[in-house]
Amino acid sequence: MDRDDERLVGPSGPIKLGNKAFRLLNMLVDHGGRLVTKDAIFSSVWDGTFVSESALTSTIKELRRALGDLSKTPSYIESVYGRGYRLIADIGEADDAPIATPTTPAKGKPSVKVSDLSDDPPVIIVSEFNDAAVRQSLPYLGEGLREEILSSLAQFRDIQLVANSQFDERNPQVAAPERSYHLTATLLPDRDSAKIIARTKRVSDGRVLWAENMSLANMGNAEGVDRIVKRIAGSLLPAVDQDLISGVARHGANLFDRYLIVKRGVLSVRTYEDAKRSVDDLEAIIAERPDFGLPYAQLVRFYNTDYFFTSFGASDKALRARALKMARAGFATDPSHSMNYLTIGFCNLYAGKFAEAKEMLEQAFERNPYSAERANQVATGMVYLGEFDRARQLFALSHELQPWSDNDNLEQEGRLHLLEGNDQAASAAFAAVTEPLFWGRFYQSLSDMELGLPEAPAMFRRWRERVESNWHDGSHPDSDMIMAMIRSHHPFDNGYGARLFELAEKALNRD
Repeated sequence: MDRDDERLVGPSGPIKLGNKAFRLLNMLVDHGGRLVTKDAIFSSVWDGTFVSESALTSTIKELRRALGDLSKTPSYIESVYGRGYRLIADIGEADDAPIATPTTPAKGKPSVKVSDLSDDPPVIIVSEFNDAAVRQSLPYLGEGLREEILSSLAQFRDIQLVANSQFDERNPQVAAPERSYHLTATLLPDRDSAKIIARTKRVSDGRVLWAENMSLANMGNAEGVDRIVKRIAGSLLPAVDQDLISGVARHGANLFDRYLIVKRGVLSVRTYEDAKRSVDDLEAIIAERPDFGLPYAQLVRFYNTDYFFTSFGASDKALRARALKMARAGFATDPSHSMNYLTIGFCNLYAGKFAEAKEMLEQAFERNPYSAERANQVATGMVYLGEFDRARQLFALSHELQPWSDNDNLEQEGRLHLLEGNDQAASAAFAAVTEPLFWGRFYQSLSDMELGLPEAPAMFRRWRERVESNWHDGSHPDSDMIMAMIRSHHPFDNGYGARLFELAEKALNRD
């Protein structure tokens, strides 16, 4: 640790660490294994600025990622529940100061410019928030809110995050990569508190992708800030992702563009031929650049799901083994990426390794607690593990982060009702789906048949015909083969899926 140069160097070279994380590590080292309370950390690292506890939690997570530490079996940082943290690693004096390398500029060099960054992943610029209207009554709110948002966005590994207080998109001299987005916020008085007007704009042409007006009134500042941070982090990234996918034709054919083109094509996969083209493109990108981590998760999903349910019965043991191999390779490219934990978690579910799956799924959520999609995905995994209460918590969080329910969210909640025998609630959830997905039609037909709805048998028959006409080897599957396929895609632990399988067998035999 080079305190003078504010750098941390590990066995493989310099380790990226933010200012707050470096200051916190300094503080832990100075206390030499003694407890450092949360109040002391807030007073020193944040200089007394008002922030919620999640800012400290995010900074601790950043330190753990940098050090390769685990919260449950720590080697460096021990959590003292409700009180603070202590450094438990042995500390010694280094013989020589770390040697400067090209990837770590020496002290005194100017900070990185937006225009110096690679333009492969998108750049999110977070400038200083405009809090002039509330600064006198709430002097630390603007700065504290910005810190919280920076900490939350730092959890996303598919972006480059730039905390540039002086960035001004109106300045014609500003040079920024084509894939640059600017997050701004203005704080205005709202009764005895404040409201925040936040928006995200494309730097190149000023187009507003997302905007929202949020209020802190009628709730404590800490709770309000936490809720606003979740809304901003949960809405900003999906808006940027959608803009990138829809506008990929505007960019050159570099590796990130090629990945985006495949990702856009995934949304329109309807046949096995469509799916196979996407698989081949993903495999080609990985073969060209094995260290480019983004394609792995998409590829694993194809292999685990009968090529997005276009070639039923294809996901046999060999293909699932290939999926696990690719999931591990993707994890190696970035061991801190939330999606990589999720991908391995589901591979473990399919392999019947339920304890390992639960650990990976919880890690996936911990590393990205601001995504409605991630909360929904982890909730789905928790249903397979029989953790129904945990799943409900995550479904509720998904609704909080994204107040409208998407089709997948509704279908997963409907399936949970179905498993618990509440067919009325299940049917209501499925009826609210605007465009049923493959499994949604299956679940809805089962719940509706239990309710005696007249159209349910025909719905199940159409679902079965789709499976039969798209069987992976061209044969005509019998009821036992279809039932085996259903079980393979529903990796429940300890009989938690018993009711679903019972209803499926009844429907197959009736049909």
